[in-house]
Amino acid sequence: VVPLLAQAAAEKRMYLPLAAVVAGVVICAYSLGRRLLVHLHPAVGLRRIAGGFLAVTLTGAVVVILGFLTVRRNCDYHSNSMIWHDTVDKLPTNCRAWLNRGTVYLLDGRLDQAISDFTKSIELKGDYAEAYCTRGSTYSLKGDYDTAIGDLTRTIELKPNYAVAHNIRAMAYREKGLHDKEMQDLNKAIELKGDYAIAYNNRAATYAIKGDYEKAWADLKKAQALGHKVNPELL
Repeated sequence: VVPLLAQAAAEKRMYLPLAAVVAGVVICAYSLGRRLLVHLHPAVGLRRIAGGFLAVTLTGAVVVILGFLTVRRNCDYHSNSMIWHDTVDKLPTNCRAWLNRGTVYLLDGRLDQAISDFTKSIELKGDYAEAYCTRGSTYSLKGDYDTAIGDLTRTIELKPNYAVAHNIRAMAYREKGLHDKEMQDLNKAIELKGDYAIAYNNRAATYAIKGDYEKAWADLKKAQALGHKVNPELL
């Protein structure tokens, strides 16, 4: 009834609803087993012996099979990489799975593979702002700032109040020497998210580049107050 979109793994949620299914399976198996035993062993004593043997055998088989499957499934959770590889394999049309596997690649420094996965995510969902933003960030890491700005601009078109996208695009503008546009984006990021410590820190650097050291110092102090680690020599 309620989609669990914010959880990477919600398999545990199946335990409670499966209780009714398991109960039904047990009742059906018991009924069918009784009928089968009546045909095989008309005598009551023999039916009890055969029934006990059959119950123990089937229970053991079920425990072994489900235990094996559980151990095998747990292996998928040994790393972020394994779980998202498995998800992509099983749900190749899931745009979030491609985005998350791409993020794993990004964190591992495998930028080309990350971009490939982000692109696939966008192909599956053309208005996926988060995928455009993360791909833009990856292009920026590769030094392709024009492409990065294009992706981040598309992100902002889809999600105008996305402070992170404004901050990342500002850094791409900085690399291209477009400090006025950089400042506009940082101002917008801070306007959208007043406690955005990294944006304050980045804007401080921009003010310093422009020679406005008083405002740079004020932003550094604000970033520090918000918990951002600031180089003490700059204060």
